[in-house]
Amino acid sequence: MKRITFINLFILISIISISQNYTPIAENGNRFSIAMFSGGNPNPTHSNYEIIGEDTTINEIIYQKLYETEMNVEFSPSMTLIGFIRETEERQVFLRNLIGDEGLYYDFYVAIGDTINFYNPFISDLYQSIFPELGSDTLAIVDTVYYSEIYGVDRKIYEVCAYGDYGLSPLQFIEGIGAITGIKYCGSVHFFGVIGGSWTVLCAYHDYELFYQKETYSTCFITNIETSNTNAFEISPNPFDNTITINNLSLKECHIKIYDINGNVIFETFTNETISYNTHDLPSGMYIISINSDSQIQHYKLIKH
Repeated sequence: MKRITFINLFILISIISISQNYTPIAENGNRFSIAMFSGGNPNPTHSNYEIIGEDTTINEIIYQKLYETEMNVEFSPSMTLIGFIRETEERQVFLRNLIGDEGLYYDFYVAIGDTINFYNPFISDLYQSIFPELGSDTLAIVDTVYYSEIYGVDRKIYEVCAYGDYGLSPLQFIEGIGAITGIKYCGSVHFFGVIGGSWTVLCAYHDYELFYQKETYSTCFITNIETSNTNAFEISPNPFDNTITINNLSLKECHIKIYDINGNVIFETFTNETISYNTHDLPSGMYIISINSDSQIQHYKLIKH
């Protein structure tokens, strides 16, 4: 009896120790890069961001605002409010849409065999078409739980299948990230078999600091940005090796930023002249140059050999 008590105590202490380093999902500044697949294409065709913003109070409950950016525009300043998100002290995450529907999205303390009354209000029309009572049968069964090191942090990962006949494929949840499919469309493909599109989280950032990247992809954003043909600036060479020259033909002061593919600013300056930037230490890959001149922002895509 004492031995059983000791084992149970050891397990409890282990769980508490692990959970002390818990990574929250609903935290202001979290950004999730989402890729969309369509028409059976195995490669991502579109991408945008889901962004957790500032606090707001609804019916005396504190939420964070949930935004999404426009499609296929990296570093877009344009965000649309799509709903609200909150995380409780019990480490449950709830989603609320703009018309007031709310449901459980994530539960950190689940174990194998538990059921979750999962409900994503952002796909409520889909619920209505399949479940007339709006989620009364949307229980999900937890069938896998484990921990994995992600960017130096042990994070809890679990998978669920929909209860009944609707569990088409497991849906994975990762501590600090949530559903691997992102927030807005979470559950639509795995539980209901929607045809036409699917989604995945490519990367997750907190205030632009990367803390997750999907292993099977080498990029954090699928973009259709093309090199601009404007006459105001000439950027060469492209592709480049050890130097980038930005020729400011307008001679007007502009704000120049160079980003890596993870959204990190690696160079920034204000100038009205032609400048050269030493890129010797940059790894090979894609980079974005953003030039703000006369309140207009232009983006240029460059490749390093």
